[in-house]
Amino acid sequence: MKLEEAALTCLEIFDLSTEFSAAGGLTLYNYLNECRTTQGKKLLRDWLLEPLDDLNEINRRHDLVEILVEDVECREQLYNNYLRQYPDICAVNKKLGTESANLEDVYRIYRACKMINPVVDAFDNHRDNESVIKMVTEPLLVLKDKLGNLEELIENNVEQDPVSQIYRIKPESDENLRQLNSVLDKIHSRAEKIANSLSEEIDSDAIKVECDPNDGYYMKVTLKSEKEIRNASVTILNTKKGGGVYFVNSRMEALNKEFADAVKDYEQAQKDLTTDIMKQSAEHSIELSELTELFATIDVLVAFSVVSATAVSPFVRPEMLEMGTDVFELRNCRHPIVEKILESSCYIPNDIVFKDNKKFMVLTGANMGGKSTFLRSAATSVLLAQIGCFVPCDSARLSVFDGLFTRVGAGDCQFKGVSTFMSEMTDCAVILDKATSNSFIIIDELGRGTTTYDGFGLAWAIAEDIVTRLKSFCIFATHFHEMAYLSYHYPENVMNLKADVSEDGDTITLLYQFSPGVTERSFGITIAKMVNFPEDVVQEAETTLKSLEKSDAENEARKLLMSFNGMNVERIRFALQNYEE
Repeated sequence: MKLEEAALTCLEIFDLSTEFSAAGGLTLYNYLNECRTTQGKKLLRDWLLEPLDDLNEINRRHDLVEILVEDVECREQLYNNYLRQYPDICAVNKKLGTESANLEDVYRIYRACKMINPVVDAFDNHRDNESVIKMVTEPLLVLKDKLGNLEELIENNVEQDPVSQIYRIKPESDENLRQLNSVLDKIHSRAEKIANSLSEEIDSDAIKVECDPNDGYYMKVTLKSEKEIRNASVTILNTKKGGGVYFVNSRMEALNKEFADAVKDYEQAQKDLTTDIMKQSAEHSIELSELTELFATIDVLVAFSVVSATAVSPFVRPEMLEMGTDVFELRNCRHPIVEKILESSCYIPNDIVFKDNKKFMVLTGANMGGKSTFLRSAATSVLLAQIGCFVPCDSARLSVFDGLFTRVGAGDCQFKGVSTFMSEMTDCAVILDKATSNSFIIIDELGRGTTTYDGFGLAWAIAEDIVTRLKSFCIFATHFHEMAYLSYHYPENVMNLKADVSEDGDTITLLYQFSPGVTERSFGITIAKMVNFPEDVVQEAETTLKSLEKSDAENEARKLLMSFNGMNVERIRFALQNYEE
């Protein structure tokens, strides 16, 4: 599905563009990112940039998410255990390619291979599900077979020494290594004797011996026991809250020189075996990349299931239909990030439904009435559905779309040298050039960047072109209430929806619900009162408004504009100039 840069900004997929969302610190990517693996996080970004338009692929992802939502044990095993333990094999592959990998990297490959069977077993209750077979078990078991020899090679020859924590070739692999390992064992015994000797000297049993693969042996006591070593001849290495006091004495320092030499000798002796294992590991780089991609896919789908199951109001699986079937039905649709920021059930959902074969919706309503959130909610649900996630609705039926286009907001792009009006026109030009009858478009407050007449004329012409030529699904939110007359010219294609308000004298209550109809007032002055504008400013605004509302010229101009059925922008501008003269 085509996704233009304007949509990335409008839907705040990666960057925040509104004060409200910035306060919550949540982009759509951050909201969805419950991934446990490095590659899963990267793949989620790719999926958001390139939503699917293949119905079968979308449904396969939905199948997996549905299984993971409903099977709590499977989801928790993957999310809490297996995925978080999966190593970054992509980084290992890169190091193998540059011959900079070490035995610790090789052991990560072994750990990755050992994760295959537990993940396959987690889906055991769904082993007959076609999507599970195609996306999980079959490709994993194929890779298990291809990587079997490498896994066995590493298992038989590589270990992490339980004392020094060094990754090394197992000593039983070579006689020379066995002898060198005996030396290391003796060094370990001497380190324990040094600690025991010091314990007897200061009459304390609190001293423990530990080993660092780089620095060698050291002793440790808890912070509580630190006073017991104050008078001993020791060198404090480090003090950590919760960790204790780390120290050595002169005998331990001398022993660590022997330890370093022994480790060096061991590494030299295992060099040939290490090189051979590295070579065989590098020969499986393609299979390792495929394994990482598979785990990343599972990781993202598990993330979708976690988000869907744990949202303030759980998400639902959308029913997806073939492209071109012209179905758009979101029941009690919500904006997931707004709902999360509110952190309560006070979010007011809305039905977003195109019916009676009408694909163009004109949305009018009071300022701050929720029009922009309504638009973004619809577009976000479409995007989520086509990346394979569930959607924040009570129910959803959607045709697959080939593109998602947006024109929302009237901010300047000063760093690009682009004004509000130029930004609007650039976005609209992209929409009119690239959208098709199978695209979804949202447009909010088009025409604010220029004069009222120019703005309305362009808004009308662009809307009419979408209705008559593109025939795309479109929600068109506007402060030009006259745009609602579009439904009179195209009654079979256009529907009107308005933001509901409750009026009580000079005060209004914004209900954040939408119903069929047209709002004829924006309640701008009323809202100015609500935010405590100076009284003299409000009175002046009311006087000016009444004067304009009585203006015959203004009323005649509106009627004139309403008569321009089918005219392009230049004809509208020409007619307005003649009228004003």
